[in-house]
Amino acid sequence: MSRRLCRLKLPNANVRSGMDIKIDDSDGQFLEYNTIGGIIDLYFVSGPTPVEAAQQYSEVVGKTVMMPYWGFGFHQCRYGMRDVYEVAEVVANYSKANIPLETQWTDSKRKQISS
Repeated sequence: MSRRLCRLKLPNANVRSGMDIKIDDSDGQFLEYNTIGGIIDLYFVSGPTPVEAAQQYSEVVGKTVMMPYWGFGFHQCRYGMRDVYEVAEVVANYSKANIPLETQWTDSKRKQISS
């Protein structure tokens, strides 16, 4: 016997309220959601395969935005770099050591250096 896949998503805006889910397939199937308050958005997609269920769900809620290409690369960050020359030295050392580096981050809360 082949089984069909169904996806049911019930986001509830009232996260502090309880949610009780009852599933019974002994004498006919039923699915019961009990919530206390909140705004309910109910999505039901019938599949029948997991790939088709995911495609149907994405048609309803929209597709995810593609991650920027540079975000897939190697990143490096270190707290307390003194100036742009120190940043350039770190980048040069990565190149010299043949270590891939896509992005170099610097901290935004740089401490003042007293002279």
